[in-house]
Amino acid sequence: MSEPSPELQQLLQDLACVMFPDHPEQPVTLQSRGYDGDSALHVVLWQGNETAAQLLIDAGAEVNAAGEMGETPLHVAARQASAETLARLLCAGARLDSLSEFGQTAADLARAGAREAIWQQALQLARRHRPGKQPAKPPRKGA
Repeated sequence: MSEPSPELQQLLQDLACVMFPDHPEQPVTLQSRGYDGDSALHVVLWQGNETAAQLLIDAGAEVNAAGEMGETPLHVAARQASAETLARLLCAGARLDSLSEFGQTAADLARAGAREAIWQQALQLARRHRPGKQPAKPPRKGA
């Protein structure tokens, strides 16, 4: 595996204070989990830093990592990220059927937050960028 870019190294170093507030000297990697179980990708999505999220996704961050309350980065992004960032997660393999500890998919969270149009736009973008590889459909409620 190649050495992380200086930009990625700086980002991971900057995240140490958030992920390990009691030990900010702790090194952060793509696989690191903070005190709450969230990954670096979860953290930058919560912060609304979509540029950093794209950098982490491109570097191979685990897009299906279950963090706090069983939420994946797609769950976090469904609440606040752009359609482009949602599509990037989907193209990187984010699962639509992942359930949080509350039994919610990312699509459920998008609908609850009045973001259905953004969610649908993200699905369309993902389909265009991954021809032949459609995002998996979530299970139907009550099925």
